[in-house]
Amino acid sequence: MSYVTPEEKDAMARLLAVMNGEAPTASAAAPAARQTVMETEEVGGPGVVTQREINAMADVLGKLNKVTQQVMLENSGDAEARMAMHTTRTSDGVKVGEYKIEVMMNERRLAGKQYYRIEHTGSNTVIANDITLYEVALAVVKLLNNNAYVNDQRIRTLFEIDERYTGHRVDAMTAKIHMRRAEKSGDPFRSDVLESRYQKSIDEAMRAKQDIKKVLDR
Repeated sequence: MSYVTPEEKDAMARLLAVMNGEAPTASAAAPAARQTVMETEEVGGPGVVTQREINAMADVLGKLNKVTQQVMLENSGDAEARMAMHTTRTSDGVKVGEYKIEVMMNERRLAGKQYYRIEHTGSNTVIANDITLYEVALAVVKLLNNNAYVNDQRIRTLFEIDERYTGHRVDAMTAKIHMRRAEKSGDPFRSDVLESRYQKSIDEAMRAKQDIKKVLDR
């Protein structure tokens, strides 16, 4: 957290005096030589504001604004605002509060080559290591950061949604692979059947994804 220095407080007092038409005075703590320089080179006289004083006031107000925002967010009941303050990118994912979402890669993974692992940064405990949906990983981390336990019903439901989504994605990709083989072998009937299966699996996967918001709204 940033603090306002005595010098900045002095600059603010001097600027306010000038703006009020009063004769500005140098800080009592400043050496006499410095006072002379400030009075002869930097003080514009009653009612006249120098550029240095304007800059000093801007710095002070900027710091006060940052401090105010920090205090307001820390004391806010808005969990989203607090979480945003403690979210940082890492070399292999993102750290959200006390947890890290790590991006994993597997080129041969049918449900998608990119998947996610959740880890508690303080203890290096892995909460989950094969999550297909980033939305699920982020929702779980948000709940954990808000003092939910791993066995919380909402978190268990989110993991079930991810498993359901993953299963439908695998079914869709498998159907697509066999559909292409049927097309190459000249079997249009089988190709049509597999295309329908592929589309149905994709639709089911999207429905599973939509259920994430319902869990968070509970």
